[in-house]
Amino acid sequence: MVLKFNQVVVKAVKILGGAGAVSVLALMVMMTVDVLLRYGFNRPILWSYDASEYLMVLFTYFALSYTELRGDHVNIDMIVVRLKKKTQTILNLINRFIMLAASILIAAQAWGRVIDSWKVGRKSTGPVPIPQLPAEVVLFIGWVSLCLILVVKIHGYFSQLSDLKSESGHLELLK
Repeated sequence: MVLKFNQVVVKAVKILGGAGAVSVLALMVMMTVDVLLRYGFNRPILWSYDASEYLMVLFTYFALSYTELRGDHVNIDMIVVRLKKKTQTILNLINRFIMLAASILIAAQAWGRVIDSWKVGRKSTGPVPIPQLPAEVVLFIGWVSLCLILVVKIHGYFSQLSDLKSESGHLELLK
């Protein structure tokens, strides 16, 4: 059951990462077309500024969980790599628990913004008013997916700890 949950979360996070990558491509194409139209024909795309902000929200928050899944975030581990494997795993567990607590709080706040935006009907202040609800839903999905991938990682670190305990027990028997 836990393995199936982990597989579903990992697959969903990979899909979100792909959507984030596609949004970067869409942002580049839209900005290029806007620049060509603005300076070539003096006809800019009116909604390009707001749309580019929304695309940046999409790729930033969909990339959160994908980056955590791959372990591609910035690490300064000059000291940690010199510690025992068990100590490294415990430090990773503590780190992920702190990240999970903060992410749950941020996801709850994001959900509050989704509900508020739904009730109020918040729109952008640009020349073309675009509803903000989709961007706020993306923000919420991004934080929830980070929470889920952190749960998967925490489970993996607990599994590593139990494997390390059993290996150390076997090593003591061999001595």
